[in-house]
Amino acid sequence: ELMKGSLRGEEVLVLGCGAVGRAAARALLDRGAFVALCDREEGRALAVARGLGEAVSRRLWVERDPLAALGGYELIFDATDTGGFIEPGHLTPRTRVAAPGLPPGLTPEAMSLDRDRVLHDFLEVGTATMAVQAAQNAGLRNSCHLRGGLDAWRREGNPIVQP
Repeated sequence: ELMKGSLRGEEVLVLGCGAVGRAAARALLDRGAFVALCDREEGRALAVARGLGEAVSRRLWVERDPLAALGGYELIFDATDTGGFIEPGHLTPRTRVAAPGLPPGLTPEAMSLDRDRVLHDFLEVGTATMAVQAAQNAGLRNSCHLRGGLDAWRREGNPIVQP
């Protein structure tokens, strides 16, 4: 949505059908998108499609060949754990890619495309959020996510106290 605006009626290719891909597909469908699922293991993509239900079946399908599918979509969500397989030649000038994980499926050359075309988060925020959640689940009630970490804390002139 950050790159395209509304997703209603847009076709999105979701690469990778693990937990992140499943969650992305559900979120995209909830936003009115048409979703193509693709995974190295076709059976996993088919299982995710079945799991998402009949109510969305007209807006959901499975692509069998990821490299062949890449050029057919303007919006791609890379939920794979495979790095460096998406080359600049797989993308069109209108392609937008969201790649939230590591390693990104995009090659360094593809990553260097216009910043408005590639959205990549190295999971820093997600990792910090998971760490805080784990600490809170363990009973540490005074834990929070500090954007910028300890360096930001120090720059603000706050003390670092070690027990």
